Amino acid sequence: MKLTFFGYLIFIIACIIFSLYVHFPGKSAAEYIENRISQLDPAVKIQIDPIVPCLPLGMKTSAVTIGYGGTSTMTMENFRSFPDFTTLFASVVNADFKTSVFGGFLSGRVGISRQNPGDLTIETRGESLQLDRIELGKLLLDCQVSGRMDLNVTAAFKDGLIRTNHGEINLADLGLHFPAPLFSIETYSFSTGKIKFDMTDDHVVKIQDFIMKGRQTDIQLTGKIQINPEVKKSLLEMKAKIVLYPLFFMNAGDAAPIDVAKNSSDNTVVHLNVGGTIETPLIAMDHGTK
Repeated sequence: MKLTFFGYLIFIIACIIFSLYVHFPGKSAAEYIENRISQLDPAVKIQIDPIVPCLPLGMKTSAVTIGYGGTSTMTMENFRSFPDFTTLFASVVNADFKTSVFGGFLSGRVGISRQNPGDLTIETRGESLQLDRIELGKLLLDCQVSGRMDLNVTAAFKDGLIRTNHGEINLADLGLHFPAPLFSIETYSFSTGKIKFDMTDDHVVKIQDFIMKGRQTDIQLTGKIQINPEVKKSLLEMKAKIVLYPLFFMNAGDAAPIDVAKNSSDNTVVHLNVGGTIETPLIAMDHGTK
């Protein structure tokens, strides 16, 4: 992919909103959106249902289906947009939007340059997004991911390319289901998780906060990711702190790592350096961190 997964989603939302007001009726809007996205990646295909006016003083379409590489990846249902009429003749046009996607809801505000619609900012809020419907595991980890996600993301684009991006993601009831057991454990469960990140125009994502808490293990990460056009090949430069609880050793049995020792509280703290790529991470013990 030329952009990250959420980069596509954010830019497509902005294109739809701009087209609703500048390229109405629906046929012209659909053609404009398809042309803009095809400039970024010809493998991305969009199908838009008819665009019609709605109350109060907005536009809507019943469904926007987005595909990649011949496969349908997501559908935004009941997409509605409402302009800020005080900005209709300003250099930057603002509009609010709401849509249903991945079993949850997305809403937010877009500010689009009238002179160059590829220059824009967007603030997005996501509620109760179902991770198993996003198929993040297939994209990143070769595993099945389940759980719920809420997010707040702000992004800025220049000439249609994402330049800055920062936000916070909150996770609940997260499950990682591996096809081949890891330390004899097929599923790792986390009750809560939080990720805070910041990305600049050099396409480096800085992980400011990454915490996952579960009954078997806690994971804390800091560092950065150099985003590659093919997401799985993005470069990692991170440090990890992992707490292994007694339930982990109970479930892992003889498959538990032998080069770690439990402390007096029956918990084990492991510090790791993580390099390589998302697809092929290189993990080594960090013996210098306490």
